[in-house]
Formats: sequence, structure tokens, C-alpha cells
Amino acid sequence: MPIQFQNKRFSHPDKKRDEQLLKIIRDLQEEIRSSLDPDEARRLNASLSQHLSRAKEPENREQAIRKAVERIDEYPIVRERFSENLDKSTRWYSKPASGDVVSIAGDLFDIEPGILMVCPDDPNHYQRYRRNARQKLSCPHHHHRLIPSSDQEST
Repeated sequence: MPIQFQNKRFSHPDKKRDEQLLKIIRDLQEEIRSSLDPDEARRLNASLSQHLSRAKEPENREQAIRKAVERIDEYPIVRERFSENLDKSTRWYSKPASGDVVSIAGDLFDIEPGILMVCPDDPNHYQRYRRNARQKLSCPHHHHRLIPSSDQEST
């Protein structure tokens, strides 16, 4: 299934948009605790907290937000909640149609994703986009190497 891109892309810093994204990410941290395994939730929230902390400096804000959204993109359940919250809270974002595979980071920041890699035990549990051919990715919960989503569909 191809990646869908449908939302407005921003080529310049937009303070209002950044503040909206930061608030939604902060609010999402509570939902993460109830949505993921406790260890995964703790790791993801710690990572998001680091990115939110870096976002306090204006020169680091856009990159920190992008990295936080990339981390959210790795967890389909969290990505779905983030997309729903973003759709409800802003006028400039529209939640994709149900069933579409969407890279929110790519959608918001005009990033071309690499190959979608998934957990072989449960493809809907953990997903990441590989950024280069040598990158080795693994599921933090099942401790298995991720496989290309196209390989999963053929099995």
C-alpha cells in the first residue's frame, strides 16, 4: 500500500503550528501510558520528553518536533491517536481515510520515507521506516529484527 501525503507542507517556520504540535505531543504522553506496554511507553515518553525539551530553543524547535513525530510514527496505535488529536485540534491537518498507511512525519515535514519495516510477530504493533540500507531495526517488545512490510504481505 503506498504512502499517502495529503496535508499542507510547511517550507518556513510557523510558530503557531509548532505550538499546536507541541501541545498535542505533550497531551499524547498520557495516552501513551495506557496504549503501550509499560516499558515501551516509558521509553517512548522519555524520548518525546527529550525532544520537547530541545524544542524550547527556537533554533532547535522544528527539528525537535520532527524527531518527536518520527518517534510517534513508529507505533501505529500512537500514530493513529496523534493523527486523530491533530485532526480535532487544528484546521490545517486532515486525518487520512481509514486504512491508509500514512507517514505523519513525511506528511507534515515533506520527508520521503524509506522502506516500511514491521515486526514479524505483529506487523501492526511496531513499524519504522528504514532510512538507509545498512540500518538494522528491531522491535523493542518482541526483540526480533524488523522485516520489510512487503515480505510480511507475501507470507
